[in-house]
Amino acid sequence: MFGTSGPVHAGSLNERPAHVVRHKRPRRNPAQPVRIVVMATPSTAATGEPADPCAACGLPAAIKPDSPPWDKWVSFGGTRLTASSPEESVPVYAARIPNGEAVLVANNGEEKANFDLEVKLGRGVYTVERWVLDSKTPETNGRIDRLESVVLGGRGTVEKPGWLLPRSLAVYKFTNRCLDVQSSFDAVRAAVRAMAGNHGGACRVIMVPLHECEAHLGSLSKGIRPEKRYDSLRYIHRALLTVGHAQALAKNFRGEGRLPQEGAERLDAALDHLQIALTDLSAGCLNLLPSLTVAEPEETHPDVRAVTCRLL
Repeated sequence: MFGTSGPVHAGSLNERPAHVVRHKRPRRNPAQPVRIVVMATPSTAATGEPADPCAACGLPAAIKPDSPPWDKWVSFGGTRLTASSPEESVPVYAARIPNGEAVLVANNGEEKANFDLEVKLGRGVYTVERWVLDSKTPETNGRIDRLESVVLGGRGTVEKPGWLLPRSLAVYKFTNRCLDVQSSFDAVRAAVRAMAGNHGGACRVIMVPLHECEAHLGSLSKGIRPEKRYDSLRYIHRALLTVGHAQALAKNFRGEGRLPQEGAERLDAALDHLQIALTDLSAGCLNLLPSLTVAEPEETHPDVRAVTCRLL
């Protein structure tokens, strides 16, 4: 029998020390966005280590680290950047890419995750693209979206709100189109110089419009300010005209045999890339977003669909 008059010992089953206070861990409101910050500085924790976004974000085995679904679109093999997320179920990984930065955000939780992505970037005109994937079936559930472009006159922060369903992920690509144009022009000049030794006459003629193109690009060398983005379009569009002139000359000289086959193909590819880079720079300044519409097939031609691409 239990006594009622004796002392109560510390080991008693009914003991509840008065000084012990139990707190429940506050649960995050799923509707409250997670603040994800990506810095433009290398991550000290990753210095000297190979980039491994799959392990860092806890992605499932369906996404193979040696051949992830985004590998041909963007690579995380560059320098790892400092990135932080306050929520363990919403990890983030960031790395440098040629002319920009790439960010991987995953939702490993069981609820929809809202987040605000803040990325520190340098001066330039940035196009922003996002690839959303289902981590369980990444090969069948991909979608690439072009988001609103950003023009930075100096170093600043780009903010992109987003959300992810449970067990899904998103890859963001921030491309500095100013740097892309410059590197593309350098590739064109290198392609011409490689042929100048044995085909100097044709190369000198091709360089005439390219020198004019370089002058227009020089007008943009100090950067494009947000409030003067439309003033920069005249230089971009004039540069596009000179690239078209150089493309016509290269095609004619190639047909006449005045340029070697391999060198001409390299120059054609470099000029095409420069044309695309200038077009993307123009679209970034105008904040144009591509829109793709696929029409239903006709009964007479069930295998044919009309595809309409627009810039809005």
